[in-house]
Amino acid sequence: MERHSYEEIMGMERQRKTLIEKLNHIRKEQAIETDPSLKFKYEKQIAGIEAETREIEKKIESAYNIFLPEKATILRKLIESLNIDEKMGLIHLVNCGREDMKDIFWATFDGHEEEDFQFYFIGACPTQMPPHFAERLIYELIIEELEDKLDAIYCKRKSNGRLQILGFPSNSRGLKKSQTECYILFSKIFEFSPSLTFDDFLNLEISKLKYQYVTLVFEIYESEWRPFFGEYLEWFIGKFSSIKGDTPKFLFFFVVYVEDMHREDRQSEKRTEITAIINELQSQFPGVVGLLPLDPIPVKDLRTWLMKLGEKNPNKFEDIIKILQQNLSNNFAKKNFEEKKLLNMDIVSRLQELVYTIFQKK
Repeated sequence: MERHSYEEIMGMERQRKTLIEKLNHIRKEQAIETDPSLKFKYEKQIAGIEAETREIEKKIESAYNIFLPEKATILRKLIESLNIDEKMGLIHLVNCGREDMKDIFWATFDGHEEEDFQFYFIGACPTQMPPHFAERLIYELIIEELEDKLDAIYCKRKSNGRLQILGFPSNSRGLKKSQTECYILFSKIFEFSPSLTFDDFLNLEISKLKYQYVTLVFEIYESEWRPFFGEYLEWFIGKFSSIKGDTPKFLFFFVVYVEDMHREDRQSEKRTEITAIINELQSQFPGVVGLLPLDPIPVKDLRTWLMKLGEKNPNKFEDIIKILQQNLSNNFAKKNFEEKKLLNMDIVSRLQELVYTIFQKK
């Protein structure tokens, strides 16, 4: 792949600007010209400049592509110029925006303090990175409730320290098979004896766990959602909610992927069904809350995130935001940015990863 330096990319930007200015000038001349032969000459010039402009724009778009490490030169240069004085941690990979949903989480957490088993359904399109929001809430729990004492909480992690997301234990063959999958998964996670039933584990073993908190994050894909899932989730939540006695506080996060969930023009029967089931579970169990749908975040939230890291120069923000705009994946995302100044979380997350990678090492 062809690589471009920061200076080369800036040169292409200047070249594009010059071509556009030249194109606008010739169009004005053509508009007032009456001689047919000269009008034809202008048309040929316009076609040539338009073709040249398209080529340079393709090169710029490729150079700006932050999803390819080889092409992230300009963005990396801009990030390196930021004045970051905040100590970078894993939470900085996931804590941009979503303050309203975070507030709902804490209101539920604090308002249902007596509930030792809480269940959070995070529903969103994959472009809104719902597992990152679950990860963010768990990091905040560790910071605010445990003062970073990791031995007081159970949460599955990858080798790089990031949160591990588990597949929701289910089987397309029905409720009973799914209940068996649930038993198998929990027996592996907590290593309880195969001679124990699931009820034995819930009623006898959970109280022996040496944690203050237990957190588990499951993911459920829209395409894998089955008609019996409402009954299955009711059984799952009911089993844990009925446990009495002194136990760790359990927080279950269900990341439910629904394509275009935030778009009112893309409603589907499956989305309606999923939302209705989550609403019914909320009315049935006080420890259940729906955090859905996650929407694109306002650009101002990204500016705030950068400012809280230490950078106060708004011009640097705009240069970075311009690059993100160049990488918007589809027409709806582009329109959302142009009309409402909103960004999908997937592209914001990519920026967070780059900022974290660069400044975590400094």
